[in-house]
Amino acid sequence: MIPLQLFTALFLPWLLGIAWLRLGWRQVARGTGPLVLGYAYLLGILVTTLVMRLWDAVGLKQAFWPLAGLLLCLTLLGFWQGRHLPWKEGGTLGRSIPHFQNPWQKGLFALLIAFLTLRFVNLGLEILWRPLYPWDAWTTWAPRAQVWFTLKELVTFVDSATWLHNPSNEIYTIPAWHYPKTISLIQLWISLALEGWDDSLINLPWLFCAGALGLAFYGQLRYWNLTPLTSLLGTYLLLSLPLLNTHIALAGYADLWLATTYSLAGMAFLQWLRTGDSQQGGLALLLALACPLIKREGLIWILTFLPPLLIAHLSFRTMLLTGAGGLASMVAWYMAGGIRIGELEITPDVIQIPSLGRFELALSPVWEPFYQNLFVMGNWHLLWYLIIGVLALSALRIISHRQLLVGFSFIGSGLIVVFVTFFLTSNAAWAEYYTSINRILLHLVPILWFYILVLLQQSYAGNGLRPSSSLPAKKS
Repeated sequence: MIPLQLFTALFLPWLLGIAWLRLGWRQVARGTGPLVLGYAYLLGILVTTLVMRLWDAVGLKQAFWPLAGLLLCLTLLGFWQGRHLPWKEGGTLGRSIPHFQNPWQKGLFALLIAFLTLRFVNLGLEILWRPLYPWDAWTTWAPRAQVWFTLKELVTFVDSATWLHNPSNEIYTIPAWHYPKTISLIQLWISLALEGWDDSLINLPWLFCAGALGLAFYGQLRYWNLTPLTSLLGTYLLLSLPLLNTHIALAGYADLWLATTYSLAGMAFLQWLRTGDSQQGGLALLLALACPLIKREGLIWILTFLPPLLIAHLSFRTMLLTGAGGLASMVAWYMAGGIRIGELEITPDVIQIPSLGRFELALSPVWEPFYQNLFVMGNWHLLWYLIIGVLALSALRIISHRQLLVGFSFIGSGLIVVFVTFFLTSNAAWAEYYTSINRILLHLVPILWFYILVLLQQSYAGNGLRPSSSLPAKKS
């Protein structure tokens, strides 16, 4: 019975996502099949955690089969709503099957699929054989999930001082008590299916998350008109990154989930700005809003969607006026000593944002840790050498074509977030001791690599942009 419940827990959220997400693609484009499959798992598991929150809010105990029954009803309703949509030959999946003119391309494509399959099998075995290992996993995410599993309700966690002064059987404490609930709920969902606590099996969704990232990444590249072989090669290079593989094998951290959610939101966002596709825009909005539900840093990553949105929809004159206004506002802010509104404090000396934290501002030139982690150690293979080389060679093309500039402003905003985090705040210690430098970069790498592949295709693969193909700007 337990294997059936585990199988249900792993695949029912995926089916839920497929049932509803495919409704948006009535007009099928290349890459839609893998795209839907990838986004469906992530959205399905996020909806599952929201259902668990709602279940607790109405006063019901956490129980697997009642929750699964509700999810199944939602899934069947989604499939019934889409009962007349094309799904077989010529439909979403049918159009996604690649066709090759040369036998060697077909052979290389199959070889890459085999390599990826073997890699995922190895990663799955790593998860099954290894006990709960990462620091945050056994100090924050898993202990909270274990308490919830034992009590079958989402009891409140508070800081240690509150817990000591208010002894109660209804509140608990852990060091990172204020972290979002989503990751712990994912582990709780698997535990409810197992009817027991298993330090290894609770982490199987991390393997599925990586699979969803790969499927969606490939699908979005195909949707951008990259060839099947190029798209799969790019996906293989992403999924073979050592740091990404570490976060799959040493499952339990939240960073893989945030990297997947943020990057899938970013890819859909860039597709929406390029084509005006409302389905892509909806995916971008949903996943961008989901980022803070995974980690507090998600609040900051949401801000990176603003610059490309402005560049895509404002004229050059309006952008200049907006930039001048922003610069004037910053000067006024500095001269006034910053702003303080309740618990919100943004001054030249400190940034304090409710639910995010307090950060002392000071310049910290931590170039050496970045150099070691990005260019010397084996965390990223040769990824950053390639990224810098491509961006340098394509600088003029990026500046002269609005579509490429929009994408660059998005990943550039992410790089600015990384710079401010490590070079201008007290978080520089995280870089000096190598504790979080690569974890933060992981959030950005999939969407950054996606942009690099698109840039290479549009610049050097015979599909270069003409100035007339730039995104239209609205008149001021």
